[in-house]
Amino acid sequence: MATLTLGLSVVITGLISAVSALVSKQREHAEIMRLEAEKQKEYAKSVADSASKQLAEYKKLQTEWKTLKTEYEKNRFIDDNKTEFDKLGVAITSVAEAENLLVTNEQTFIATIRQRAIAAASMELAAEKYKQAIQKMIEADSYQASKEDIREAQRISSKNIDTQVGKASNPLLRGQIGSAANRQAEFEKVLKDIIRQRTKVFDDAAKEYEKQGDEFITTANEINNEVFNSLLGVGITPKTDSNADEINKAISDRLKQQMAMLEEHSQWLAQSTRKANDTLIDLELAVRS
Repeated sequence: MATLTLGLSVVITGLISAVSALVSKQREHAEIMRLEAEKQKEYAKSVADSASKQLAEYKKLQTEWKTLKTEYEKNRFIDDNKTEFDKLGVAITSVAEAENLLVTNEQTFIATIRQRAIAAASMELAAEKYKQAIQKMIEADSYQASKEDIREAQRISSKNIDTQVGKASNPLLRGQIGSAANRQAEFEKVLKDIIRQRTKVFDDAAKEYEKQGDEFITTANEINNEVFNSLLGVGITPKTDSNADEINKAISDRLKQQMAMLEEHSQWLAQSTRKANDTLIDLELAVRS
């Protein structure tokens, strides 16, 4: 009966641990889903804000244009609003071009406003993904062996040496394999392998974030090309040095600067971490000896 009770207790304890782990995993998943939902809301808000501003500027120009009567008024309007047309990303130099933009192809241009807003938001998302990639790179480079890593290295290295000693054919060879120096060398080797495994998780995550960032950049470029061709298709001349292009270039330049600075910092961290890990290994070996 006592044995049965003890066995039942072990089973119950195991079940509690399994349920606790499952609940913890579910909470972690729920938190990830919550963060992703927040990012989606931020993305939608960014698109809406950008599109609404450009749409308001377009509608303002359109309303004023429809009140004009003479060619002189219309030409004067085009000259006075050159900056506003530039902000919309189009080159308007004649009454016919303005009429085409503000009246004839109203729906086509409004559709491109939303597309360009999505492209701009994609650039922002790319910047966020690159930032996450850099953070993971730094975590990988700054990783230091934990007490658990050291204990695991001790366990694995001792098992490896003991296995090799057991397979040795003569006492002299067993003595060489089981020597303190050989055990230390095996411990260092195993610990470095463990550290590589730990940092690989961060490296893989960094590569995935970088890949996602590249995909957002590709999406933005594809959308901008579609907008360019769509406008040309209805006789509207896109302005290649538009405000959107300037913003995208500014984001790209800023990302490159941040990448360079963080890469330099990352290299310094990696060097410092290697020294720290070597020190930990030396201390551990000193304690063991």
